[in-house]
Amino acid sequence: MFSGRRAQGAVRLVGVTAVYVALTAVATYPQVRQLAGGIRDDIDVYFSVWRLAWIAHQLPRHPLQLFEANIFYPERHTLAYSDALVGPGVVAAPLSWLGANPILIYNLVFFGVIILSGLAMFVLVEAVTMSAAAALISGALFVLSPYRFAHYTQLDLQTTALMPVALWALHRALATRRRLYALLLGLSLALQTYCGIYYGIYFATYLCVVAPLLVLAEPWSVQRRLAAMLFVSALVAGLLVIPYMLPYLAARATVGVRDISETLYFSASPRDYLMAAPGSALYDGLLPVSWRGNFLGIVVMLFAAVGLWPPTWTATTYLFGAAFAFEASLGLNGYTFPWLRAWVLPYRGLRVPSRFAMLVVVSLVILAGLGVARIAARLGSRGRLLLVALVLIAAVVEARTIPVLASPRTSAAVVDTWLRHQPRSAIVELPLPAADRPFDIVEGRHMYDSIFHWQRLANGYSGFWPRSYLELLQQMRTFPDPSSVGYLQRLGIRFVVARSALAASSTDFARLSDALGKCPELIFVGRIPEKDSESLVYEVSMAAR
Repeated sequence: MFSGRRAQGAVRLVGVTAVYVALTAVATYPQVRQLAGGIRDDIDVYFSVWRLAWIAHQLPRHPLQLFEANIFYPERHTLAYSDALVGPGVVAAPLSWLGANPILIYNLVFFGVIILSGLAMFVLVEAVTMSAAAALISGALFVLSPYRFAHYTQLDLQTTALMPVALWALHRALATRRRLYALLLGLSLALQTYCGIYYGIYFATYLCVVAPLLVLAEPWSVQRRLAAMLFVSALVAGLLVIPYMLPYLAARATVGVRDISETLYFSASPRDYLMAAPGSALYDGLLPVSWRGNFLGIVVMLFAAVGLWPPTWTATTYLFGAAFAFEASLGLNGYTFPWLRAWVLPYRGLRVPSRFAMLVVVSLVILAGLGVARIAARLGSRGRLLLVALVLIAAVVEARTIPVLASPRTSAAVVDTWLRHQPRSAIVELPLPAADRPFDIVEGRHMYDSIFHWQRLANGYSGFWPRSYLELLQQMRTFPDPSSVGYLQRLGIRFVVARSALAASSTDFARLSDALGKCPELIFVGRIPEKDSESLVYEVSMAAR
């Protein structure tokens, strides 16, 4: 009987997984057809590919120097300038060690974390509602959230699976009074932080609202015991994340406190929740479109409304959770985030309050599950099947994006192979962004290219630009004049690499090539032909270095 039950559960899990795989594939088509070579041509995507590759590269070599990434030379702890993606990176590292190409690894992680998010939400909502139909639809709504697809290019914002797992553990801890679930809650919260700093901090804050409300629904006689269990959960999470936080604390000396103007810029406004993201197949043309779009979707809000009336304690709790997350997402336009920034140290290093919107999504999806359960309870088996089919179709239509894909090379260029065989050195890659616009996809491409040689780059892109990098951009505006070359000498740069494939035009590259050849402090190493382009390599003279 037990083995039969286990087999039935495994078959059910495979079936649910297949549904979420299909939904994700349809909503992101044609990317699923190009797993081994197709990605969005976006700086954040290249940044994520580089992070996964760096973790796989560094772990077997110098694991204690994981955060000493090869960007922004000569700065230290540079992996801690943004979400490090250590959780997904560690899981994906064996694929790299087995020889999988970096684009395939990125795509498998990208689709994997989305599908796992749906499965986790399925488990949570089924435990809360005891309805398989509600669980299946809730998981699908979580997979297909328009907010998720608005941040399609940001892998760290897709790593949401452990939030439903933590909430499931919370509900189980309250229902069973077992410490095992309290420990699992703490572990899930810690692992969520390892997958993404923002979601880890924001979700921990969200739990401070939701968990006490759920405890209040329990009998007075057990509330103290439950509170003690939650304290243990918090203690476990805190102890587990301390090693992860140390590099961020070390980097804080460089990163410092986020400038208030920067935090304000990334604060949401109520209007953002009425705006769709660019690329939406349904809403582009129906709603205002902006990269700031936080539109949450009509389907989830309709079912959430059903789940709220008549109200239950669980529904009211998640309504409060949604309201709290919404207000916190307003950042410096609201009240909660300024208070948190003033009194909670980690918040001073966070620049994007609007990411609290994912906690609004989590709350609404759970409420939608409660609504679906109410409707499904009034239907027969055929009615429930029809309900599931119609909602899944509507959710796919609402989430569908049309990704424009690029196909970067997945093996080393000739110049990268040459660089890989040189002693470990500091290099600068050309072209560089304009001094007043460091947010340039060309730096993402340079970081991607570095996967194939791992030399130290003066270049870089992250959630923070150190002062030394901004100074580099300023100094290099007139390169290769004596002042800029002298700057590279003092910095300790050995090689200058110029790639024609990344130049703005062939004319620009020819002009740069001519100027480099006339500079006596730059020693010509070689003109390296590539398949459809060429690369120039110069060594910076040791004089005055």
